[in-house]
Amino acid sequence: MKLPHTNLQDERGWMLVTATLLMTIMLSVAVVALGLVDSDNNRTRNDREAESALNLDEGVLYAQSLVMAQQWPSQTVPAENECTSAVVKAACPTAANLAGSGGSATFTNVDQQVGSEWTTKVRDNGGALATAYDPEQAGLAQPGCTRIPCTYDANGDDELWVQAQSIVRGQPRNVVARLRREELAENTPRTAVVAGALSVTNKGNHGGTPIIDAAGSEVIVRCTSATDCINVTERPRRNGIV
Repeated sequence: MKLPHTNLQDERGWMLVTATLLMTIMLSVAVVALGLVDSDNNRTRNDREAESALNLDEGVLYAQSLVMAQQWPSQTVPAENECTSAVVKAACPTAANLAGSGGSATFTNVDQQVGSEWTTKVRDNGGALATAYDPEQAGLAQPGCTRIPCTYDANGDDELWVQAQSIVRGQPRNVVARLRREELAENTPRTAVVAGALSVTNKGNHGGTPIIDAAGSEVIVRCTSATDCINVTERPRRNGIV
């Protein structure tokens, strides 16, 4: 029986072709996988930047409402036509307290530290803005308002529109709120002294006479003993002096 003869220098066969095809398939799968990973990273980054822009925009809106709470826009003291992060104005939020790397900044993540911009607008809820806020109508005149645009509470209903626009790494966000001013009355006790007991010595710059000026008010003690409740060396000489 004659065995087949193999020539080691013979280049015929499919081994090289098969190896090349397998390597091509593996490289194709690797390229597709890298593309998917890169796409997921980009999507995650975009979501993070969008969330950072929304957080900053809401913070700008709240900052503008705080400025309005301290000085409600009126005809004599109206709000600014527009507040921006680039220009410092008295009736606007402070840019250094919002976004950046400074010690007083509130929003300081990696996106908000670089390239953050914001704008706020205060408009009355009259005319074309009576029922809904329309950015294209916000700069027009309103009935009964002496300013164009109307940046104060011209109709006197204690309500104003506030628009906040922010951009973080190219991601824009726009938030609009209709703010209402509320005045809360606080009951202040009209008492000069409230204590369990009261003892006044004759030291001080009152000619040796201990006094408490309670004019228009009163002194209240909680104890019941007539000798221990109030210990004053002299009786009142006039109304309001104990």
